[in-house]
Amino acid sequence: LHNTISKFIQFSRPIQNDDEYQKTIELTPWWIDVAYLKNRAPLPINSSPGLTFPKWNYSGVDGQILIAAKVIQSAVRFYEKIINLKRLIDIAKKSNGYHLDMSQYQLIFGTTRIPACAKDKICYGKEKKSNHIIVIRNGHLFQLPIFNSSGKVLGIQQLIDEIKENILPLSSESNPYPICVMTSEGRDAWAEVYNRIKEVNADAIKIIEDSLFTLCLDNKMQIGDQSSDLDIQASQCLHGGGIRNNSANRWFDKTIQFVIGTDGYCGVTYEHTPAEAPPIANLMDFICDEMFILLYYYKKKSSQALIFGINKMAVDTFDKFGKNTIKNHGISPDSFIQIAMQTAYYRIHRKLAIVYETASLRRFTEGRTEIIRSPCFMTSMFITDFVNSDDEADHNLLIEMLRGAIQQHKKYNIEVGDGMDRHLLAMRLICQEKDIEVPRILETDIYKRMMHFTLSTSQVPSRNEIQVAFGPSARDCYGICYNPRPNELQFAITTFKDNEMTKSEEFIKELGLVLNDLNNLLNRNEKP
Repeated sequence: LHNTISKFIQFSRPIQNDDEYQKTIELTPWWIDVAYLKNRAPLPINSSPGLTFPKWNYSGVDGQILIAAKVIQSAVRFYEKIINLKRLIDIAKKSNGYHLDMSQYQLIFGTTRIPACAKDKICYGKEKKSNHIIVIRNGHLFQLPIFNSSGKVLGIQQLIDEIKENILPLSSESNPYPICVMTSEGRDAWAEVYNRIKEVNADAIKIIEDSLFTLCLDNKMQIGDQSSDLDIQASQCLHGGGIRNNSANRWFDKTIQFVIGTDGYCGVTYEHTPAEAPPIANLMDFICDEMFILLYYYKKKSSQALIFGINKMAVDTFDKFGKNTIKNHGISPDSFIQIAMQTAYYRIHRKLAIVYETASLRRFTEGRTEIIRSPCFMTSMFITDFVNSDDEADHNLLIEMLRGAIQQHKKYNIEVGDGMDRHLLAMRLICQEKDIEVPRILETDIYKRMMHFTLSTSQVPSRNEIQVAFGPSARDCYGICYNPRPNELQFAITTFKDNEMTKSEEFIKELGLVLNDLNNLLNRNEKP
């Protein structure tokens, strides 16, 4: 407790003035309840991330079905590795190279979130082996068996024939009763409808919930005249583009939904409760490696901004340098990127961001996440001095401050598992459970302020060009997912459209300038 309170004071200091500061002087089941199952907001954007595959070289319905069959077969191969306990090991990229807990992999297939009033339920697929998937087309749902009588996964041509003969003829028109769209509603509203539907359709509901995953055969998206292909793909995977596009072609309660377009663009929408993004990204990497690395991969760099009705999104590949250049400076790429994002925020808003950075607790059994908090004191000093510096500034001092801030952030990263936030959450939940008074620290203004994040960030690395996007956690927040690659840095930034103070396009532009400025600053110290 002493350690937790010390960290609380340490991280509260940079965002308080002197008077405020003087006044201040897992958890896994609880975490799942608080973060997910008790959350009443709709799943799309608010909770469920979208992940995009690299563009694949196909077009039309025939190409769409071929790719769908290949995705199904590759995903089932990955599933069989999990249930057959084949060697799937994640190793943390730290100096000690410890293995991470793999239990989340057992939870992503066959799992469904069940709507209920006040608190949802979660039905994990690891309890049983599923023999079918659900295919959704034009809002119609179909059960597709994926194993033959010998227990072997169906071949590519068999899957193609099943889809062409038994699904396409029955789904040429939109479903006049698009029940799927209710899965995108608020959880209490969906729970009420769900209970009525289940009274007369219990068997159909069970088939959906027991399925290994869903596969969505989408129509061509119609977002707007100024939307690029990458913009369309991003919205397609994050929320489906609305009822006039493909949002009614989803069952958002399923953990894994593969989204297959007609024009080479595909991805995944996943329900966040059972797992973090890295296992999903690894599944997608496996599919890319197994099926598409030669024939179906279409590489294209791009930097565009997505604007649609619910939120704004900027997707950018910063190609001036990547994590290799950052490592050559002898510093942590993650810490460098975090300080760059906070500096960009300060340049735009002239105040320090309150930062949530997701950190994995998978070094512990069934661990989920902890928060790496920023800014720390050294980061706040560097950012304010750097932004307000001029040509006469002492660049050696700025470099020293930058390296100090990076080292402090890296230290907090290494200390993940010994953070303060999950400890404080446990204290609150124990008090609520035992009906005793909540500790005063959790009712202070500074604690509430520290829990209102203005930068919600997460690194999800992948070998292929797989991009993850998620919605911001508050109206005045930026949601930022990034993937540091050897020679480039990928970013997906979301903001709410109805907040004029946060603009994704402005942030991504400023971030590019900051990345160059920080790299140039470090280069000054390395010139002879």
